Amino acid sequence: MDEPTVGLDPQSRSDLLRLMRDMRTERTVAILWATHLCDEVPGADRVIVLHRGKRLADTTPAQLVAAAGAASVEEAFLSMTVRTR
Repeated sequence: MDEPTVGLDPQSRSDLLRLMRDMRTERTVAILWATHLCDEVPGADRVIVLHRGKRLADTTPAQLVAAAGAASVEEAFLSMTVRTR
């Protein structure tokens, strides 16, 4: 799913995330979820960070945060992808 929650109102976004998580566990399905919304990532089993055509990470959300020494997935993502001047 490519950015499936973009443009949804908060309730619909929450409902879709819950539905996908329920399907993942109840039906044992895999879901490939592409997003720039970092708050959607912590519930994932695995996260892959892509930047400028390169894979920067392939790990769990918790390991991503720990490896970056960050407080959140968003901070970890930014620390990996923001250019330094």
